[in-house]
Amino acid sequence: MDRRMTVLSLLILFAVVTATGLTHSTSAMMPDSGPSASGHGNLTTGGELRTFSFTAVTHKDGTVTGQAQLISRATDTRIHMEIDCLRVVGNIAIMSGTITNSNVPAFEGRPAIFRVQDNGEGANDPPDRISLVSIFPAGNTINCNSNFSTPLIPIDGGNIQVRP
Repeated sequence: MDRRMTVLSLLILFAVVTATGLTHSTSAMMPDSGPSASGHGNLTTGGELRTFSFTAVTHKDGTVTGQAQLISRATDTRIHMEIDCLRVVGNIAIMSGTITNSNVPAFEGRPAIFRVQDNGEGANDPPDRISLVSIFPAGNTINCNSNFSTPLIPIDGGNIQVRP
């Protein structure tokens, strides 16, 4: 339990630091950029807490930069990915990239994709949603523009922002 509380405390700290940094960096980039997505939060899958943080922005030249961090307690997995593809369709963002760091070494260097949905900020709005991260074999060319869809799961807490 102590280890779990320590990990949870670190995750909350990471989410707060990331969110604070994202707020400043994203707002500073907005006039010179295209679509973007950012968020942090948690959900419960397999009876265990899963935590996530991500940011992605499309620059004037069409390139996409960003990163995502996921920690799944159900599978004792941590991944960090560099996002290089972002597609925004309405209030949904699809992001893909390459896993650059993981406590599962076999995941490093592999492509991954996930989706999020921004359902608004009001008290009567439904919760934002996120998919699980799908990881593919190295060399797979799937990206955010591929015809790939993963189910979206309501988040327990946090916030997702999708900007067209």
